[in-house]
Amino acid sequence: MRRPAAVLILITSILLLLLAVYGCTQTPDDPYKALKRKDYRTAHRLFLPLAEQGHVMPQCILAGLYYEGEGVPQDYAEAAKWYRKAAEQGHDEAQYKLGSMYDRGEGVTQDFAEAIKWYRRSAEQGNSNSQFHLGLEYYLGTKIPTNYFVNT
Repeated sequence: MRRPAAVLILITSILLLLLAVYGCTQTPDDPYKALKRKDYRTAHRLFLPLAEQGHVMPQCILAGLYYEGEGVPQDYAEAAKWYRKAAEQGHDEAQYKLGSMYDRGEGVTQDFAEAIKWYRRSAEQGNSNSQFHLGLEYYLGTKIPTNYFVNT
């Protein structure tokens, strides 16, 4: 009679131990894995606190989610806000994207001088998209005076 009770206690203890070990060691979802599997709502939820803490890459990714409307309603103003935060920390792609948004007036008031400023900052870091757009603007002279011999 005592033996079945001891076995039951032992089995229960083992199950509780396994539950405690596996239940407590599960890692939270990785935002990059959520992005990879295209679970944009989860990615947004996980990237937001990181972006708010000032991490550049999550800020840039969050901006892209808002720009494309993936996992959140499309919101160019919110995208511009997050691109600006990353751009001000020197992220060249965020600087390029923010320049593009100023160029087209997406989420911000269209401002060619501001667009050129961000294109230039990005181009100086070697961003080829910004270098192309900046070179094109100098060549065409539509938004800045034509200068075929500019030394940026």
